[in-house]
Amino acid sequence: QWIARSKAFDWVILVVIFLNTVWIAVDAEFNNADIMIDADLVFQVMEHLFCFTFAAEWLIRFGAFEKKVNAFCDKPFVFDSFLVVMSVGDIWVMSTIMWATNSTGGSSMKNTSILRLFKLIRIFRMARVARLIRALPELMVLIKGLYSAGRSVFLTMTLLMMVVFLFSVAFKTLSRDTALGEKYFDSLTTCMFNLLVHATFPDFAPLIEDASAENFMFTLLLMMYVFIASLTVLNLLVGVIVHVVEVVSEVEHEENMVKDVRRRLIVALKDLFPDNAAGECTVLSRDDFQMLICTPTTAKAIHELGVDVVGLLESEDFIFSEQNNEEDVLLRQQIETITFGSFMEAVLQLRGRNQASVKDIVNLRKYMVKCILLSQQETVEQLRSATRTLVHAMAARIAETHQQAQEAQQQRHFPPHFPPHLAIEEEEA
Repeated sequence: QWIARSKAFDWVILVVIFLNTVWIAVDAEFNNADIMIDADLVFQVMEHLFCFTFAAEWLIRFGAFEKKVNAFCDKPFVFDSFLVVMSVGDIWVMSTIMWATNSTGGSSMKNTSILRLFKLIRIFRMARVARLIRALPELMVLIKGLYSAGRSVFLTMTLLMMVVFLFSVAFKTLSRDTALGEKYFDSLTTCMFNLLVHATFPDFAPLIEDASAENFMFTLLLMMYVFIASLTVLNLLVGVIVHVVEVVSEVEHEENMVKDVRRRLIVALKDLFPDNAAGECTVLSRDDFQMLICTPTTAKAIHELGVDVVGLLESEDFIFSEQNNEEDVLLRQQIETITFGSFMEAVLQLRGRNQASVKDIVNLRKYMVKCILLSQQETVEQLRSATRTLVHAMAARIAETHQQAQEAQQQRHFPPHFPPHLAIEEEEA
């Protein structure tokens, strides 16, 4: 498992696959032998080396599975197993059988379907290039795009064949007993072939005709290549280039617009404050912010940028509170300031065509928390003040009531105009 999970092991195998792909091209160019045991020694040695390498890699990956049954549930491993089996069957098994039966000479087996089987196996071994494609995410994106567009491409080709069929019937009917009909529209299949090849793919007409004269299977294979390479992949390339150019154009347009608005705002800032040097580090207070936004030149520039000027003024508290990053939000200063760079960043974030992002949601959450905390603080202060006032009023009322009770008690014991000496005598009695 340590070897199978190693990045170095993966890169070594990818390099070997790349070299094997190049060697298959070299073998197809310079090796004229139908079977491997008839090839030159260098071709035999290289084929044995590649087969041994891929077989060893398969054994290492198979041994890395804790449960061997899970290996057959892994699609990439099953695909590699199929390729390894074909390589072993072509290079070691079949070559051994051919050597053991002494079939390397001029026997009839060299003219049978076994040789065609060998050629097909060599062609299918090129499917190992798919592992190189999986190692490049950009290529996988393009291939998945082609796969997603496969249904549309198939329906387009079906529509094309329907159009070719309808026009073939029309030309066959109308050109009967004419020189044009005898040359190009002799039969319905000839009509469809000529319309599809000469009228739809005129650049490939000579090659397709030569392939058709040799074998009909060559024609089908060549037409398949034209549909895939010329119509699908090249059109995909055109679409990608157009999309990239469109994105680059939009980015350049946005950058130029932002630079122009920034320049106009700095000019307006210099006009408002000629004594200060206007720049990215210029500090703006709330009053400066309102004065800058209400300037006609600034308001026009901000509106051209796609920002609602009235909404920007209403977002003043949010902009200034966002720039104040104190840990305790309740200890914020009453006079807040922001730099011109922060002001420009806030303006760009408030553009109408911007899509809401996670950052916007987080900032909104922070702002809501700050507002709730400030509201709680104000509510607590109001409750404290009201409670303090109520307590003082109740205390004063209690004191007044207590004083009135004492006066009433004194009046009950000492009525008005009651002589004091009589009170003393009454008390003694």
